[in-house]
Amino acid sequence: MKTRLAKKIGNKKATNVYKRLAENTIKKIYPLHRKKVEIIIAYTPRNKKDKIKKWINYPFAFYAQKGRNLGERLSNAVKWGFQNKAKKIIIIGSDCPNLSLSTIDKTIRELSGSDIVLGPAFDGGYYLVGLNNNKSFLFKNIHWSTSKVLEKTLDKIKEAKLTYKLLLIKYDIDTIEDYKMYMEEKKSILRR
Repeated sequence: MKTRLAKKIGNKKATNVYKRLAENTIKKIYPLHRKKVEIIIAYTPRNKKDKIKKWINYPFAFYAQKGRNLGERLSNAVKWGFQNKAKKIIIIGSDCPNLSLSTIDKTIRELSGSDIVLGPAFDGGYYLVGLNNNKSFLFKNIHWSTSKVLEKTLDKIKEAKLTYKLLLIKYDIDTIEDYKMYMEEKKSILRR
């Protein structure tokens, strides 16, 4: 659930927003499945797998997230993916409403010549991270949900002398202000 959003609009509404965003993301990435890209839904809590599979209702694999915070969950997911023979891993958040399939395709192409691809978010974080090998150290000792997440991640990348590419900046929905911007954008599109 979107905890910062829930503080302003309540748990039930924030859960509904999250569900709509996740469903939007899943619909957008589904064509990758037909291109033989394995899509894995990382979910939590562990005991809700059947309920989540029923809700998502797509032929994807499922991975129970492990870790006490976002950094540990990302690190563990990356380790697990590469241990299970992944050649490239792209982790996307479900809260970036204007994420497109072309963004994912570009990430796949960019990973052929770079160690890491990041999709920066307006709030100082990122909505996507692509890796062509296990760089799980990138997710450690980061103060998540702050405006310094991307900056600190880039510092780690440069310190390790890794190559990287940045995608176009997009917004994700974490706060009431983000949600209002998203709703205004949707209204604007409907008026056209």
